[in-house]
Amino acid sequence: MNTDFHQPRKGETPMRHVIALLSIAVFTAALGGCSQDTGPYGGKSYNWYQAHIKEAKAESAWCGNQPNALKIDSCTLAGRAIENAQLNNFFKKDPSQDHVL
Repeated sequence: MNTDFHQPRKGETPMRHVIALLSIAVFTAALGGCSQDTGPYGGKSYNWYQAHIKEAKAESAWCGNQPNALKIDSCTLAGRAIENAQLNNFFKKDPSQDHVL
């Protein structure tokens, strides 16, 4: 009988390796549960969406299919950037063209 607890028997895995592997597995699973899908252009700033309206529209389209879109930062930021761009385009319109049908 092997009474030396510090040395594993031949072919056995040391307990510290088992504990380390289990710790990594639990940590990875916990991180996976916390992650949030943010769409094709998620994780960007409001300024980035303002500078990349085409991508902001793609992000917003993705957000339209998400039940919790209002809780996803990238959805609200992309939506705000699109609204701001539309307002800017409206106010930049040439007033001399208003009478043309």
